[in-house]
Amino acid sequence: MAYLSGGGLLLSEDGQDSIHLDRLKGFLHIGFHGRAPDMRDSGDITIVDDIAGGQFDLSWCSLQCMRQWLVQLVDRVDAKIGPTDEPNAGDRPHPGGV
Repeated sequence: MAYLSGGGLLLSEDGQDSIHLDRLKGFLHIGFHGRAPDMRDSGDITIVDDIAGGQFDLSWCSLQCMRQWLVQLVDRVDAKIGPTDEPNAGDRPHPGGV
């Protein structure tokens, strides 16, 4: 099973796990920061937001399914930001160079 994990961990001063899990919120976004001063060429998509305890897993049946889902997310970000002044913006590489 392929997976993508994310979240947050609040450590105590001695670097051990904290007991304050109620103060943690997990999140995962995918996005693009462009160069325009007004951020018109930037955008992101929330995948996970406000998960109590800060930890979560996303699972797929295979790496191929995971790849397809991730590429679709990148395509959604690309569509959200629309045309940019960035040279060859439509030729931005896919994750992992594929």
